[in-house]
Amino acid sequence: MILSVPKIIWCLIPNVPQKSWETGASSLTNVSLILQLTEGPNRADTARLTKTRGACVCPAGLRLRTSNRTSSINEGHLIIPIQTHHIGKQRCPEDWTLTETNTINWPDLDLWYLVDGYGEVQTPQGIHPLQPGTCLIMRGGQPYNFHRTSPQPFSHYFVHFSFLDDQGQVISPNLPPHMPLYRTMHEISPLATLLDRALEVFRGPAELRHTVDVWLYAAVLEINREDQHAHRQPSESRWNYDHDVETLCKEILDNPAKHLSMNELGLKLHCSRAHVYRRFKQHTGRSPQQFAIDTRMQAAHFLLLDSNLPISQIALRLGYADIYFFSRQFKQHHGISPAAFRKSPDAARHRHNRSARS
Repeated sequence: MILSVPKIIWCLIPNVPQKSWETGASSLTNVSLILQLTEGPNRADTARLTKTRGACVCPAGLRLRTSNRTSSINEGHLIIPIQTHHIGKQRCPEDWTLTETNTINWPDLDLWYLVDGYGEVQTPQGIHPLQPGTCLIMRGGQPYNFHRTSPQPFSHYFVHFSFLDDQGQVISPNLPPHMPLYRTMHEISPLATLLDRALEVFRGPAELRHTVDVWLYAAVLEINREDQHAHRQPSESRWNYDHDVETLCKEILDNPAKHLSMNELGLKLHCSRAHVYRRFKQHTGRSPQQFAIDTRMQAAHFLLLDSNLPISQIALRLGYADIYFFSRQFKQHHGISPAAFRKSPDAARHRHNRSARS
């Protein structure tokens, strides 16, 4: 059953009192889960998790398998477990490539979600445009070739995962079930938020690592909802290339410390503040302010990885006079503080690989 609601918001809440939740699941001894369904700014309903036949079942259709700590998607009446292998978020360097040389050797599925940049991808089904909001579910063993068509680098999420059979064995990526390859998400932020949460858990304590499958399940629900919506409405292009806005985006990307006000953006685009907002939203899927914040947070991510600069200097370099405000914003965006991120296993692996290459 597909959740027919505009947004899906998940909250991981530790140590919820037993009287508040009926879980009884061995895999949820340290966390409880709330599924909040929102249908407008003033309405929110919370679905309880209830125990039934050894599984936690949400009335909206979510089921968590507790025997092997995997989550699942509900495809009609068929419950299909999901297992996450790896997840990441990347702003690609100038020489980034992804070609069939790589993808034909993948042993699993790859969720690829673009939040910045333009290009095209050649697939077995033909050539598809790449734009903010493009979401692909690629199958390992198939040829895919990516090409950028604008100066702006790609910024994207990637998740390698598999479906499991009834015995908990990985299903080959070229066997059913098949999700559609290509779609453009109508709203960028809901899916990005779910993937950010999955990434946070993946990088977090080992005892909570299994919950990454729950976040991926929620992301799959969001993608499924978009696919269902596309089938109900005539297909139309939701994104238009705006050269002037793209030029401004390039300016922000090249100088993330520069804070442009809405009035300054209006002067550059020769339009009102309201129209600036609409054009940015149509072109990038985000407001001008959110685009600038995301750019600064991505720059902070790479400065923390690739430099030995103190966090205070990174904050100043990105236009933050207050290091504490910078740290709060970084944690809101990445789910982890700058200091903790720099000490994380992912950062250590990155530094090791960089030194090995040099």
